[in-house]
Amino acid sequence: MLEGLSKTIDMTLVYPPLVAKFPFFSNELSRFVQFLVEKGIQARTVKTMEQLLNKRHNEDAGISGVNAWLESHAAIHTWAEENFFSFDAYSRKDFEAEKALDYVLSFFDVESYNGLDILRTIDARQQVRVLSPRAQSAA
Repeated sequence: MLEGLSKTIDMTLVYPPLVAKFPFFSNELSRFVQFLVEKGIQARTVKTMEQLLNKRHNEDAGISGVNAWLESHAAIHTWAEENFFSFDAYSRKDFEAEKALDYVLSFFDVESYNGLDILRTIDARQQVRVLSPRAQSAA
């Protein structure tokens, strides 16, 4: 999917997409929290992390993927148990945001979404616009 996105919006892929399936991260976080507890650190953040780890212990936390482009990057993060995903594409090169949106949405059964196109430049204020997929706006 991420490699196809690069072709769809004409970006130069520097490396093959990097994909990680979680919960391998939970093991690292568990060790970190255990270290903090053993050191006697008692903070609200540590308690919150412990609660989060207990909640997520037997769940698949999802898959994350990253594209490194010559022009910048794109990332997607999924949370299957929450029926949620987050996608971000950032580029120094202009591209059709709607084309990227249509491509990404074609891989998911989406009931609703929030899509924004944010134009950031050095010499002007950022511009934000709400995105609508072309397939939906044509109906």
